[in-house]
Amino acid sequence: ARDEVRPCLQKRLPPLEHKPSIPDAKVDSISSRFRAPSLLAFGATACIIGFAFITVIGAIDFFTIRENKSLRIAYKSGYGYFPGTVSEMVHNQESPGGRVFHTFGMMSGMCIFMSWYPVHLRNVYTGDDKVPFFGVYWTTVRQLMPAMGLWLLIGVNTYPGPVALHSEGKTKLACVFVHLAGASMLFLGYLMCELKCLGMLVFSPSPAHRHMSVAEVRTRKLLALMIFAFSMSMSIVQASLVVFKNEPWACCKDDWRLSGDEVTTSDGRLVTIMDNPQVVDTASGVYLLLKVLSFVCEDIAGIALVASHLAIWYFCEERKFEYGHFELEEIRSVAHNHMVQNLSGQLSRESGDSPVKFASRLFVDA
Repeated sequence: ARDEVRPCLQKRLPPLEHKPSIPDAKVDSISSRFRAPSLLAFGATACIIGFAFITVIGAIDFFTIRENKSLRIAYKSGYGYFPGTVSEMVHNQESPGGRVFHTFGMMSGMCIFMSWYPVHLRNVYTGDDKVPFFGVYWTTVRQLMPAMGLWLLIGVNTYPGPVALHSEGKTKLACVFVHLAGASMLFLGYLMCELKCLGMLVFSPSPAHRHMSVAEVRTRKLLALMIFAFSMSMSIVQASLVVFKNEPWACCKDDWRLSGDEVTTSDGRLVTIMDNPQVVDTASGVYLLLKVLSFVCEDIAGIALVASHLAIWYFCEERKFEYGHFELEEIRSVAHNHMVQNLSGQLSRESGDSPVKFASRLFVDA
């Protein structure tokens, strides 16, 4: 069979001008494990920059825009409108903050998703550990949930409460719930995967745990606790803003007027609101402090989540390996080797041998 196969291989393969000499320092391609750290680091850095920009833009708007420009009504509180969450700050994608959030969010989500770091970096690879009851690998959850959650966040806008509640058909309210689902996928999905990887709370240690240094474990546990603590704090403050908004001690909330309401402008004219609800006076006092606290808690939780990605990058062994010492093979040699492997597999199946046994028989005295 060997003598019959050799002419067949020679006939099907294109001739090489010379027999390639492939030293140990040559590879046919660069492993994805080497590419993952740089993509992860760039994606996390883009997210940090986005957070910084939108926070600065929001602060500038708060201190400079002190009137409802469409109605020409100056806010009696003397403050600009302060959103209770980062998402509300950037809900208008035509605004500077919205454009920055959308752009940097897309960059971050794409880079982190394309890195496939959950299956390429040993310090997060959880092996055959599966999610209870679902039978899905934790690596799969870590790869899909946070990135898809981020894209839901930036793709489906949220809206201020009065605008969502009084929208026709409650379609904007539905968008708010979809947006919240994306936030849960991003924060809760990532947090559960990190707790499993680190063996915290009810989770047993994963295979990745034995590849971590003491400093890495401490750093990542601290960041995971920060994500949990500040996410919970933000949720509690948000609930307080709804439950206690009419309490005297929580004065004073934002004054929203609905479609059809009549308001008096700063120059004394009486106008009727014809479209979406409009804010005619902004929050002050305790209520404003609660909104600022909610925003800060969400901001810190988001920064801790991104910092957790950067910690994974910093401590991973793959980023320290200098793969640049390898030299890429000539593409013709790579194509030739792949063709040999494919034909060997095909002809071994025809002869009934395993590919390894067939190759050893074919080239043992070549």
